Amino acid sequence: MLRGYDLRWREFVFDCEVIGTEIEGKVPLVNPETGAKSTYWEVAFKIDALYRLAGELIIEEHKTSRDTSDGYFERLRMDSQISTYLMATKSKGYGEPDGVEYDVLKKPALRPYEVGKKRTVAETPNEFEARCFDAISEAPDEYYQHYRVVRLESEVVKAAKSIWAVAKQIRESINDDCWPQNSRACRNEYGRFCEYWPICSGRSNPEDSMIYENREPFEEISREVIEQ
Repeated sequence: MLRGYDLRWREFVFDCEVIGTEIEGKVPLVNPETGAKSTYWEVAFKIDALYRLAGELIIEEHKTSRDTSDGYFERLRMDSQISTYLMATKSKGYGEPDGVEYDVLKKPALRPYEVGKKRTVAETPNEFEARCFDAISEAPDEYYQHYRVVRLESEVVKAAKSIWAVAKQIRESINDDCWPQNSRACRNEYGRFCEYWPICSGRSNPEDSMIYENREPFEEISREVIEQ
């Protein structure tokens, strides 16, 4: 995948003026109705890359996915993370972004051949690598896609209202020690229960170290940023 990626986008990368990679930080959570900053919450972010290309300021988001159908990109029209990136970039003084470029690599759905009715020996790693490389080479536009996402000003305001409302709900749940549950989200499309089902259903305790382990919150964002 990486060898093909280099061949597919080499000239594109050379044309970019890279401003920064893995840019992280925090910006105030602002009430879009009053302009007042929250005294309790801030918004943490981490941007994969920021660059200029042909005079445009672009935020780059790298993703890998097994699904790169139209539905994958259609959902981005309402992705709040994109609006957060746009607001954070402007707030940090980089300027007004012209959009977010989704750089998506499709994961091959191929699997190594095993011994079966048609094979007497299993496929070797080298043979499997060659077969994956051939599949990607035959359809590079399927495996390497760029998709530009933009937001109208009205959509940015709408996203800001949504983020403020969610933060308000979380704050109220903290104060009331009450967390409304959505039982319709307990099972995914594959019929499996959410990994937190034992806790929500009262069958286990989150403090049980035999089942759960403590991890750093916001693992993608450095502790230095969180503790600022």
